Amino acid sequence: MALRFTDTRITSDATPVVAGKQPDGQWVVTGRSGFLTYNGAITALTLAEELADGASADDPLIRDLEDELAR
Repeated sequence: MALRFTDTRITSDATPVVAGKQPDGQWVVTGRSGFLTYNGAITALTLAEELADGASADDPLIRDLEDELAR
């Protein structure tokens, strides 16, 4: 699993989830509502990769990542 970064996009080789930078600097991630910071977008893509790799929703790492995004 690997994330790939450009100035305006974050992609993964493990999932079709993509993060895109908006003109105002906020980030949107496919499958998630609302806007995120750059770090939030990285967290969301990491979460998507872990889930694509078979992690369950009750896994402590998954719960921690979801909690981080909820802040």
